[in-house]
Amino acid sequence: MRSDAEIGFPRGTADERELLLCWLRYLRGAVLRKVEGLDDERARWTPDGALIPLLGIVNHLTRVEWRWIDGAMLGHPTDRAEAEFRPGPELTVAGAVA
Repeated sequence: MRSDAEIGFPRGTADERELLLCWLRYLRGAVLRKVEGLDDERARWTPDGALIPLLGIVNHLTRVEWRWIDGAMLGHPTDRAEAEFRPGPELTVAGAVA
């Protein structure tokens, strides 16, 4: 298991903006570590009782960031499709994290 220092756990006395950016970077990394080393089939696997595969979570979180930038920052219209939670066969782990 990697140490907090190796994975960039936020700490210190950064200003508010820097602290928020550190947490975002840390949480992005946490999600990416969950799919690290998985092939596409395993990333699409859904455990019993769970609704969303890991690949769907990565895809959703990526799209949330883009919607926030496009909508909140640039004022463009945005929409959310339920399909982002269940990506089609064309989306790979490599494509989702790129």
